[in-house]
Amino acid sequence: MQKYKKIISVIIFLLIIPIVLAQREGSIPLLALVESNGASRGGVANLHLSIQEGNGGVFLDTFPLTKFTTQISMRFAQQMACQELDLDCSNLNFFYTIRSAKGIIGGPSAGAAATILTASLLKDLHLNESVVMTGTINSGGMIGSVGGLKEKIEAAAQQNFSKVLIPRGTREQEENNATIDIVEYGKKQGIEVIEVGTLSEALEHFDKNFIGGKISEFYTTNDYKTIIKEISNELCSRVKRFDSQLENATKKALEEEAYYSAASLCFRSRVQEKSKEYLNLSINKEHLPFLKMILEKKIENTRKRLNTNKIESLTALQTAMSVKERLDETEELLGEINLDKKEQAIDLFAFAEERFYSAELWTKFFRLEDKSNKIDETNLKNSCENKISETEERLQYLREYIPVPLTKSEQEISKAYLTLEKDPITCLYLASKAKAEINSILGLMGVKQERVKDILNTKLDLVKKSLARAQQKGIFPLISYSYYEYANSLKSFDENNAILYAEYALEFASLDIYFPLNKLNEEKPSIILKKFSLTSFIAGMSFAFFIISIILFRKSQKKKIRILKKNKLR
Repeated sequence: MQKYKKIISVIIFLLIIPIVLAQREGSIPLLALVESNGASRGGVANLHLSIQEGNGGVFLDTFPLTKFTTQISMRFAQQMACQELDLDCSNLNFFYTIRSAKGIIGGPSAGAAATILTASLLKDLHLNESVVMTGTINSGGMIGSVGGLKEKIEAAAQQNFSKVLIPRGTREQEENNATIDIVEYGKKQGIEVIEVGTLSEALEHFDKNFIGGKISEFYTTNDYKTIIKEISNELCSRVKRFDSQLENATKKALEEEAYYSAASLCFRSRVQEKSKEYLNLSINKEHLPFLKMILEKKIENTRKRLNTNKIESLTALQTAMSVKERLDETEELLGEINLDKKEQAIDLFAFAEERFYSAELWTKFFRLEDKSNKIDETNLKNSCENKISETEERLQYLREYIPVPLTKSEQEISKAYLTLEKDPITCLYLASKAKAEINSILGLMGVKQERVKDILNTKLDLVKKSLARAQQKGIFPLISYSYYEYANSLKSFDENNAILYAEYALEFASLDIYFPLNKLNEEKPSIILKKFSLTSFIAGMSFAFFIISIILFRKSQKKKIRILKKNKLR
């Protein structure tokens, strides 16, 4: 019996081998800043990653200890790599390890390189060891700006790297009231410096054979066009006399079939016009409470109707978000009315009435259908919890650079928490918007105004890619497309606001990643796991049977020898 126990122990030990082998690991250099005697210089650290089967955890071990934002950037890296490669990583654990010299300044600048490393292991890419990069990682796979580029270029040259990738828009750096061209500075150091805007761009430099997932062009469906045209026509028909500038902009939008933009312009025109109408009618403050009560009753009835709609698809979810957001804004406007300030009160009430009317119109989008799986209350709540967590991480990230209170973002996160239990749809909407607003600030940090246009164009390209990716999954990204269209309408005269709306569009284009029951994910499990489990299981089992065969053969040989010895003694 004792000998069988030994064999069983060996078998158990050998069967553990496939689990140990079920991992991928690799490393990438990180460009960093080193503090020494009050001065900063460039340095190089090492980031190692091991991906194993698990439950979606992200872990970081650093020596020496580093900033909290470094840990956050590893989480961003994991999210962006999985999203870029369209992989469900919920059954994998990611173990990041950073080893660096004393004095290395931790922070988010490792984010882009960490994303490259993560994507390379998930996709089984072979990274060019002569290439190194620095930059943060933001939504949509956007590479964000970092500090200390000159010092980092010097460190890369000293370590004999041939190419350094830096964030788009950061080529010109200010130093002692002078502008330094980082690309030209790199040439003097014997190193090629290239600006990149996205994760895909960067991956092409690290692996020339990298080919991103094939994504078809996004197109607006006939059903969407029909509904948004109806909404646009109804809003525009309410305007009796346009302001000349708004009229020209509206005509142009209609000619280009940019119906969401046209609807927005007509809405603005009607609010201005209605406010003047009420003032001309000489509505006094005694009338307003009665009118306000009527509007509040209408809001209540619309909410009741909205609650009877079953939210079972991502398109229906986005429709509900759009309607609820307009109803909430209507109530906020009514709450701001001060009867002692008649003119201001009338302006607010006119705005509230038109906002409510637009909420009613937006319910038309419940006619749209998509192929996503059913959404239930549980995964809706979980998605909002995840979104709040991501938003708070980004807020913490931003606080590293902006020490003043970020009141608006904090308020929106607080509102999201308050609605989590009773109204997870509104919660998800608020948290998504807050996250996008923080990302829009992060994306412009360190970028000169004259380069904002480059950043905007890169972001809009990413939005188009995200829209097409969602459409490939059978989802029409309603909110995302509306924001994308509006961002395009702003880009010629208001680049900063266009970036904000492009960021909204990016955030809402990828809502499906929060709903694991999506049919696509059911039919297409994580590619990496197949490679891990199948290869390692065969290798481990083959090795196990080989060792067991040797053990059994040796035991049989020993048994034969014992029998021969016994026969000789006789």
